[in-house]
Amino acid sequence: MNLDHYMCIFLRVLKTEILLIQKSEV
Repeated sequence: MNLDHYMCIFLRVLKTEILLIQKSEV
């Protein structure tokens, strides 16, 4: 189990969520 791998995926998903929220607000 590679923790760094999951951390990378988590951050990527987090960035995507933030971008989607910003787009929907505009």
